[in-house]
Amino acid sequence: MRSQPENISEVEHIEIDTSDMEEYKFGYLYEKETVKDNKISVWKFMFSIDHPDVFHNGIEELGYLLTDCEQVPMITGLDETFKLSNQMNVTAEMKNIYFEIVK
Repeated sequence: MRSQPENISEVEHIEIDTSDMEEYKFGYLYEKETVKDNKISVWKFMFSIDHPDVFHNGIEELGYLLTDCEQVPMITGLDETFKLSNQMNVTAEMKNIYFEIVK
């Protein structure tokens, strides 16, 4: 990674209601999927870094972090709601990982 993540939290598995999907920044193709009980499984964790500008690509604050994650292998078969590729995807259609800056 371009930075050394610190204070990494435990990974948290949560279920969100499909009516709340607009709050999340997953790919728009997932919005069209029908799911059982209107619940979607997601995993989240938090970390901090000393120098956030390291991810700024001149266009987006987290641009380099996103490109660094593109096509990185990931583990599937963990009760995910949707059929996912076994690689991270950051495209608008199939985004299965995203980052938020929490201040």
